[in-house]
Amino acid sequence: DLLRLHSELTFSFGGSKSPLTMCYLAPAKIEPPPLFKFLTGDVKPIIAKSRKHSSDDYDFMKKEIGKLLSDEIIEESRSPWRAQAFVVKNENHKKRMVIDYSQT
Repeated sequence: DLLRLHSELTFSFGGSKSPLTMCYLAPAKIEPPPLFKFLTGDVKPIIAKSRKHSSDDYDFMKKEIGKLLSDEIIEESRSPWRAQAFVVKNENHKKRMVIDYSQT
C-alpha cells in the first residue's frame, strides 16, 4: 500500500511559490454508478441510417479501429446497439475519429 510504505510523496509543479505540504491523504470508497440502469429487457435499439464516408475517411477509421483493437482499448461486439462514427479534422488538418452517442 503506497500510503503505508512511504513517509512522504513529493510532486514538483515548477511554480514560483513555496512548497505546499499535505498532511494526510484519506482513501475514498466511492461506488461507481450503475450503467444503463433505466434500460429494461424490452428496450430495442433505434435504427439510424449510416453516415456516408469518403474512401479516405473509411480507410482512416478502419486503421484507427484496428489500432484500438490491437491495444485492447475496444473489443469486438455483436450487439444490436451501435453509435455512429465519423472523422473530423482540426485546424492543422489532423484527422480524428469521433463517436456520436447522441442517438444511442
